[in-house]
Amino acid sequence: MKLIDYIESTGTQYIDTGIYGSDKIDVEMCIIPKVGFSGWRFPLGSNQANANRSYLIGINSLTTTTVQRGTNIYHDDRFSFQIDAEYTLKFIGTQFTINGNNICTVSDQTFTSPVTMYLFACNTAGSATAFAPVALKYCKIWESGTLVRDFVAAIENGHAGLYDNVTGQFYSNAGTGDFSYPIWYMGEDGFPTTDYFPELPGNAVNSPFPAMMWRIESGKNNGFPFHALLPDIRGVDIWALHRKSQIHVYDLHEPQTGFKSNGLAVLDPISCTSWHDADRWDVELTHPLDEWGKWKYLLPENIIKVRGQLFRIDRYLPKISGSERLLSIHASHISTDMAAQIIRQATFGGGTASQFIDFAFSSVDEPFYSEGLQAYEFEGYSDISGVSGETELVNCSLWAAIVGADNCLLNRYGGELYRDNFYFSVCTRMQYAKDNAFRLRYSLDMTEISQTIDYTDFCTELHGRDNFGNEYAICWTGVDWAVHHPRQRAVSFTYSDFDTAFDSLVHDVETLFFASDYPKVTYDMSLANLKNDPRYADFMRLQDYHYGDSGSIYCPELDIDTVQKIVAEQRDELTGDVIRMTLGNLKNSWIRPSLLAGTVSSGSSVEDKQRKALQEELKKTKLKALPDWKSARTYTWAEIRQFTWKELKNYGD
Repeated sequence: MKLIDYIESTGTQYIDTGIYGSDKIDVEMCIIPKVGFSGWRFPLGSNQANANRSYLIGINSLTTTTVQRGTNIYHDDRFSFQIDAEYTLKFIGTQFTINGNNICTVSDQTFTSPVTMYLFACNTAGSATAFAPVALKYCKIWESGTLVRDFVAAIENGHAGLYDNVTGQFYSNAGTGDFSYPIWYMGEDGFPTTDYFPELPGNAVNSPFPAMMWRIESGKNNGFPFHALLPDIRGVDIWALHRKSQIHVYDLHEPQTGFKSNGLAVLDPISCTSWHDADRWDVELTHPLDEWGKWKYLLPENIIKVRGQLFRIDRYLPKISGSERLLSIHASHISTDMAAQIIRQATFGGGTASQFIDFAFSSVDEPFYSEGLQAYEFEGYSDISGVSGETELVNCSLWAAIVGADNCLLNRYGGELYRDNFYFSVCTRMQYAKDNAFRLRYSLDMTEISQTIDYTDFCTELHGRDNFGNEYAICWTGVDWAVHHPRQRAVSFTYSDFDTAFDSLVHDVETLFFASDYPKVTYDMSLANLKNDPRYADFMRLQDYHYGDSGSIYCPELDIDTVQKIVAEQRDELTGDVIRMTLGNLKNSWIRPSLLAGTVSSGSSVEDKQRKALQEELKKTKLKALPDWKSARTYTWAEIRQFTWKELKNYGD
């Protein structure tokens, strides 16, 4: 026995279910009308006479349905059936539905038909009538809530019928002729098969082969089929054809949900290179001034899609020389659109990284005039559970609040940035980055490698001081020194709130120290193009690693065998090949470090001295406004406790 998709009655075949129609019966069946017909036809039915102890489902001319359930209990409804469309009919209790849509509800009546129900016809007093020329995929029959028939289409001994999963019995055609069925059916091995393939000959064709035959020989036409009478047909190794990545260009007003289309044009650039690191993700593309005019769409503010990521064009440089007519553009990742949204002044009261993200988005100021303009909506996420204190954002863009300002999300909470078009995340480990993604070996995977060990910002002792006079220091203790002498550093911080200044100072000094108490080691390398080397043709996803992934690099000549993260990546976006990449930790700067919550500087610059002088003048002005205790009532204790008794005495009574 073989299971098939459906069986089809030509108008003379039917199945006797062996189940009597009654008020205890429920039915579900799936039919497919295959031809048009006129008059009433019954996919299922039994009765003594019309509407006499009847249980049936009928169709009239593919435009009307009828259901009968008892004596003179029936309902006719308009419904349009389409040829070759599937319809699931359910007659459960007194409710009749088609494809889940309620058609009617009939009255309830206790009855039992005197004859069993037929499929593909109606059993009227023992005779098959009103044959339905439809296909049936399955039919389930319940009696008093118990499944008594579970019919599926099948073939046994070359004849089509229904197999009952409940009784394990095959029900063959009770009429004349044979049910028709689809050529293809599901074989015992779980794969589609057919009985219509010709049998293989008992003896293979022997040489000399007829000239009109297609043949395969290992030494001819690269092992592909060839024909002696068609010598110009040559085999092509389809696996050797590498399709360049498609790059699309979109109008600057493309809606946020519209980037699944081809846009204004599918570009044909000469080159397209991307650079991705912690600070930038951008693309440089060169396109010919082509005869189709695709280059005309590469206008500033328009958007290009490169390997699924969106970049907004911000630089446009057409060039015409003796033999070249080219257009070069530069585009930045769409996430930098957030750099155009400004937070003029807002104070974050402290909390988790997720709360900071919500705060930043809610603090963006509305533009004075935006008629005819639009802004994409971005979404941020963080899994960092640590809590940071109060901070103030002044004249800061939304993107700077996330990644750029001294007191931005990245600097206050740490973590690694991940970007995917209108979504970004800052998580403890970069979201979706892979660890152990590669093992790079010099002379095989790499054609060039350089190692940089940088002690510029390395320190063993760090002293911090803020604008309110608070001080905090941290240093190495009780370790075997790997340096000749102590490396002391001093930094100054500026905070807006006196109450939280010391806590912020401790946080910032420790954050900076733990990011600087070891030398920075990076590895810059050029990669061999292994994935296009025929020796590695059978290795899937070779050299498939990206910015943020980690893995090992091995170079015995330089005594290098270490695990590092990709912190910068240059990629040919036409082929997908990585051109160069840097692994390791990016060097911090003492003038503008990468992990600070407040403004930090060396304290010795001209700007630092001017700021200190201004703070002293402001301090003197406030002291002069405090000649006596009565005047002090207008100030809070937090504002007054920054002064010493000596300072108050010099300016007051």
